[in-house]
Amino acid sequence: MLKLNNKIFKLLLIYVIFSMVIISSAVYAKTLRIDLRGMGRSLDDVAGRELIIWKVDERILSSDQRQALVESLNDRPDDSLTYDKMKLKSNSEGFLDYDFDKGTYYARVLSSNSKIDIYPFSFVAKADDEQIIYPKGHHETPPGEVKLFKISSDEKPLQGAVFRLYRIVNGKEVLEKRDGLSEFVTDADGEIRIDNLLMGEYIFEEIEAPKGYRIKEKKTFFQINQSSTTNVRIVNYKENEGGKVFRKVSSKTKLPIEGVKFVITNRSSGYDKRIKKDGKDLVLTSDKDGYFKVDNLPFGTYYLFEIKPAAGYYPLSSEKSFQIDEFSLDKVLFIENEHIEIKKHKIKKRIPKTGDISLILMSALGLICSIMGAVLIKENK
Repeated sequence: MLKLNNKIFKLLLIYVIFSMVIISSAVYAKTLRIDLRGMGRSLDDVAGRELIIWKVDERILSSDQRQALVESLNDRPDDSLTYDKMKLKSNSEGFLDYDFDKGTYYARVLSSNSKIDIYPFSFVAKADDEQIIYPKGHHETPPGEVKLFKISSDEKPLQGAVFRLYRIVNGKEVLEKRDGLSEFVTDADGEIRIDNLLMGEYIFEEIEAPKGYRIKEKKTFFQINQSSTTNVRIVNYKENEGGKVFRKVSSKTKLPIEGVKFVITNRSSGYDKRIKKDGKDLVLTSDKDGYFKVDNLPFGTYYLFEIKPAAGYYPLSSEKSFQIDEFSLDKVLFIENEHIEIKKHKIKKRIPKTGDISLILMSALGLICSIMGAVLIKENK
């Protein structure tokens, strides 16, 4: 009887262990399909393709987190990735099914000279997900590109400016690299061209200006749209050039004043000479926020003259002097105007008083005229 009980106990134990394995597999592993077949792809392109897949996190990362992860790993060689990895191969129909443990994965489809390239991709495996993963091929969602044009204030292309490129991912700046390099240099035409950029917001950061020039704006933001070229134009100051930002406001309320016009002069031998652009006087106009700006002026002292004040405001009584130097763009110069206040005077109506002297005089004169008229009439008779 004891032996029989031992046998039953062993069978029950085996059953429990087997059940735990089955349940564990059902809970912690998920069969997912990675389908390399896409629109326009032939079986020759996708059948028998080798993949390397790394498990990069036990957690289920968000799409933004995965995008940032993919971008951070794309330029790293396979042997530098220290995550747990597996090598798989698509079947004769171009897909594979595999039981993935719960977590986040990063995958690369190995390149082949005779077959299409497929982007590295990430995916998650979780118990309630029946997803089929469709990696994107390079030819199916044409990425955007950017062309940077680097010029001087007189429109000459500038060679030798050095930039870094960042993509904004989940509010953070992620450095873009090409062939392991993170710096891009303008060529003889002042251009940098970078392709295969995903849609989104980017930053060009200038880290070194061409010889004889200074960096004007360190960071330039731009947007990449799918299948299009974005042109970015960046101007450099010469080493002895700068600019100034002004703001026109009410002296009382400090609110912006729009539409005020100005000219700028520099003084030579006691005379003011107006700054010109394209052969005409440079006229600056304050915008709806009161701002206006002058740029690309040689270092020195300049004078701002108001030539058209805003309606309802007194014009400036004199010119405003300002300095152009290496740091003149760092601080805004406020120009204040005084509002014209029109005082309204009430006119009191005068009501004659009884016994007023003027009324008495007028009555007396009327009486005299009447008597004289009567006398003249009597004499004529």
